[in-house]
Amino acid sequence: MIHLNSIIIEGNKTGEISTKEENGTVSLLKFDICSIRGEEQSVFTVELSGRTADSMAQFIGKYNSMTVIGRLHQEKDTGKVKILAENIDFRQ
Repeated sequence: MIHLNSIIIEGNKTGEISTKEENGTVSLLKFDICSIRGEEQSVFTVELSGRTADSMAQFIGKYNSMTVIGRLHQEKDTGKVKILAENIDFRQ
């Protein structure tokens, strides 16, 4: 059985953007997104890899507000949950 693992989150980019480059292209892009709903504030790490990371790297620094579509991933050693992004829509 395949289980659904999907997330859509809207929020603002916070902190620094981290990139890893290989062969002149961005292979990993990492940043935090803060989503606020009423009094509740949640911050998640977002990661993009491959061609998606390379294409989004040129835009990510220009926008703060965005919608991230992806899936959740829990690191086995730390238990930390992050979002593996598949698409990002930037908002002005």
